[in-house]
Amino acid sequence: MRVYPTRNSLTTESFIKGVLKYCDGKPEFIVDDAPWLRDALKELGLTHHNQARGLRSLIESAFPSFKQHTKTFFNKITVNLKHNTHLRWKRAVECWNLFCKTFTYYYNHLRR
Repeated sequence: MRVYPTRNSLTTESFIKGVLKYCDGKPEFIVDDAPWLRDALKELGLTHHNQARGLRSLIESAFPSFKQHTKTFFNKITVNLKHNTHLRWKRAVECWNLFCKTFTYYYNHLRR
């Protein structure tokens, strides 16, 4: 899991390559109509279907809860860089990536 500062085909392709390391074979993806998703999946030769509602929406429904639970954390980690927007954004992405790695480790190895 990783946080990217932008959405485009290149970052999407990088993310999907990372996900594929944990998959057996070639999974089928259910995506919305975002062009960066279509382009990345096509470039990687992966099967995908466009779907605006249903199963894809059920999966995406977890993200608002994740954002809500991490909002306080996110606001606190960037407070010292108010005057330098570029460094603040860079630091925020670095912190989110560290948080994602830590949470993934906890979820996969430490929780019972």
